[in-house]
Amino acid sequence: MKCRDHLCLIKNTRHYSSVLFIALCLIVVLVLAGSSIFFVSKSKATDEVISFKYYTSVEVEYGDTLWGIASNYMTEEYRSLQDYIEEIKTLNGLQSDMIRSGQFLVIPYYSSE
Repeated sequence: MKCRDHLCLIKNTRHYSSVLFIALCLIVVLVLAGSSIFFVSKSKATDEVISFKYYTSVEVEYGDTLWGIASNYMTEEYRSLQDYIEEIKTLNGLQSDMIRSGQFLVIPYYSSE
C-alpha cells in the first residue's frame, strides 16, 4: 500500500512527535526519581552522628560504688549497665564490684566531640 509522499510525511511527523513527547516525559520522570533518591539518601547520611571512644580516670571517693560511677558515665552505646560495669572491671583488673576510696578507675565513654 503506497501513500502519497505528502500524506506519509504528515503521518510520520505526527508519529515522531508522539514518540518524542513520550520519550521526553519518561526522561523527566527518571531524572526526578533519581534526584529524589539522591537527596533522601544524602539526608540520612548527614543525620548520623559518629562517636569516638575515650577513657577518663576517676578517683573513687568515700561512699562511691561501681554501679553509681557506671551510672554517671555510661553512654547509650552500651547495651546495659551490667555490660558497662563488666568492661570497667576488665579495664581495671577487678575481680569483684568492690572498690576503695582513693582508688583510681579507668572509665570508658563515647562522645561525638
